[in-house]
Amino acid sequence: MNTYPLKTTRLVNAFIVFASLVFAVNAQAQLNLCTSPCVAAQAVTPGVEASIQLQWRGDVEVIGDAATVTSKDGNFAVGDATNNTQLGNVAVPLRVTLSGPQRGGAATAFAINEQLVVPAQVSRRAAALGAVQLHYMRTFSVNGISQTASYAIALNQFAPNASRSLNSASDPSASSVGLNRVDLRFNTGKQVEVITAGTKLNAIATLNFDRAGMLDAVWEVATPETTVGQAVYRPLQNVRQALAAGRQVAIQSPVLPTGNAGVYRVRLRITSPASDQNAAPVTLSYQVQQGNTARAIDSAALITLASPAPNITLDADTEFSWAHTQGALAYQIEFFGSATPDTLRPITGLQLKPKQTQALLTASVFNRLLLGQTYYWRVVAFDSEGRVMAASELRPILTSP
Repeated sequence: MNTYPLKTTRLVNAFIVFASLVFAVNAQAQLNLCTSPCVAAQAVTPGVEASIQLQWRGDVEVIGDAATVTSKDGNFAVGDATNNTQLGNVAVPLRVTLSGPQRGGAATAFAINEQLVVPAQVSRRAAALGAVQLHYMRTFSVNGISQTASYAIALNQFAPNASRSLNSASDPSASSVGLNRVDLRFNTGKQVEVITAGTKLNAIATLNFDRAGMLDAVWEVATPETTVGQAVYRPLQNVRQALAAGRQVAIQSPVLPTGNAGVYRVRLRITSPASDQNAAPVTLSYQVQQGNTARAIDSAALITLASPAPNITLDADTEFSWAHTQGALAYQIEFFGSATPDTLRPITGLQLKPKQTQALLTASVFNRLLLGQTYYWRVVAFDSEGRVMAASELRPILTSP
């Protein structure tokens, strides 16, 4: 048995990589993972559930059979390499098999994508402990070799609907706030949701801004009676908030209506300061089903898909099209990570204009799909009352590696 030396890499401030332990058991092998700092591209807001995309990269050297790199689960923590506080566990395994045998001992690179949900209680507790970031750790193994790596996830230094004080010399009525970007998601971290009637759901708007001043806006919702045609929005809640320190703020909607079946749309319409968002507010759609969603889909008529063909590689110019269903007034494209989505929610999706039967994906939908994956998409049709009346088969589509 060959024993490789223990190599420990200390993390400075970010706790990026824990100890790296490399040794062989009944094989000649070496595993290297996350040798450069792993820092999540997305930050999370304390107390708000968020979904972020991670990619674990590394290489493995195995002489002999094919290598399978696995990770049983992940853990959230704050602290440093010698003193940390555990915040929670993610019992979702990861796995990638590399073709073998590996010739000449050459290292084979690999990448494992993970769609990580950061629970609200985890980020809230991390902030309460005074942390400015939390750490998500996984131990990966191959042929008896183990190595632990970590992602640093920044915590936004604000909370939903938290008021900030303006400078005493400022005049709130003369706002100089400049809005640069508005990102709208549900509190589940998704931009499209399919839920059962009565499920609690909120929307969260993250605003990037510069300068200080006063924000005036209103949360609005359009119900199934109008979303299959020209959507008619009604106010849910007025928002008036001072924006000062920082460059970002998160604003949470009241609980959204989910009592009746159909398609709803929600938006935060900003009335002041003036910006491009006033003319074209960012809008989310969510679908409410009565009872079992799978049963409603199973009993629907079949929509015939035209393009794209199965198993093509998706790009920005890929056109989705299908045959019109008699009586359908609206369609929705849905993407799943599994071919059996009966108990799953869509990863992302696109709500279309009435009677539209072809579309390109928007950037927000396209960017929600991880590279090097197989996804499954379908089209769902709704009648004039927002009920599911037809659905297509599930069709596989690939994303570029």
